Amino acid sequence: MCDAATRGIWADLVNSMMSSNTYFVEGTLDQLSRLCRCRRQQMEIALLEIKQFEIADVTDAHDMHRIESRRRRRERTNSDLKRKAASARWSKRDADTHAPSASAYASAYSGKGSAEGKTNGVELPEGFPTTEQEAREHAPFVGCQPEFASLCWNKAMSRGGMDAKSVPIRSFRNYLATEMSYDKDRIEREKHYGTNKTNSRNGSPRVEPDHSKGF
Repeated sequence: MCDAATRGIWADLVNSMMSSNTYFVEGTLDQLSRLCRCRRQQMEIALLEIKQFEIADVTDAHDMHRIESRRRRRERTNSDLKRKAASARWSKRDADTHAPSASAYASAYSGKGSAEGKTNGVELPEGFPTTEQEAREHAPFVGCQPEFASLCWNKAMSRGGMDAKSVPIRSFRNYLATEMSYDKDRIEREKHYGTNKTNSRNGSPRVEPDHSKGF
């Protein structure tokens, strides 16, 4: 086993590597002695024992000495590889998704669709109305007002023909019925707590609670 002084010097060398975020320390004997707060003779013995017991890789070149921690070098290499792999994954993910921004959707969907189900080069889900007028024609089949159908259609168009969970809307009637159900539930809750004072989006009247007879 190496001398106790050598173990202390090695601990100081590792601390220096950690402070500089690297895996090696290099310098002359005098520089290394000052770094580890020891005498020159102690540093000479420490370098010999570090090489003898293969504690680290020591390279001597003229008056310069380089001490490399194999463990820290391995950790540094693994960290660099993981960083490069993560960067490559994110680059691939960005290239695959390449989703238009919200402002791009807002400018692309102006309510003027084409027969192919595309608006300004953005493809809509199959079964989704391409125009607002076409969306309004679904209202009688669901039992809502055409204005409510227009509101839902414009909201879905701003998301590229998708619902609130980013699922493509392939049946506009089902989507319209679901939205109307949510709207009715919201109205009932507001009626129950007495916070509702305006008409609903689907045109049905909202009744204010009657407190004339007290509670």
